[in-house]
Amino acid sequence: MRSALSLLPLSFSFPLLAQTGAQQKLAAADAAYTAGHLDSAMTLVDQVIILAPDQAKAYKLRGDIHQRQKDFDAAMADYKTSEKLDPKDPRLFISRCALLITKGNFKGGLKEADKALDLDPNDADAWYDRSCALYLEGDADAALKSANK
Repeated sequence: MRSALSLLPLSFSFPLLAQTGAQQKLAAADAAYTAGHLDSAMTLVDQVIILAPDQAKAYKLRGDIHQRQKDFDAAMADYKTSEKLDPKDPRLFISRCALLITKGNFKGGLKEADKALDLDPNDADAWYDRSCALYLEGDADAALKSANK
């Protein structure tokens, strides 16, 4: 009985320890991604998802990695999972906007940029992506107005 009680604090602290480990791995994955080490970043972010499958930022980062690797379907799947976990991350919608523009879906990209701007009207990347979508859609005047914001 005594040994069972001594394990009780460990059972309550394990999720916290896993969370801390996941956060450290996520930071390392982000650094690897930023440095262009996509394989290392993917390995680390996959480990984060195993440790903490509720981490929206991990799915968003994995989507970004897939996007850079031109695996657009996998990127979109991860972005959708990230949105289910955290629908209020403007950076997610910016990433999806870039993906849709890359695929030639300018109207879809514009919608994603607008979602990002609804969440953060001061995000310069969202305004830039919005301008790109408008320009590529053929609306140079609206693109210029967005670029000036």
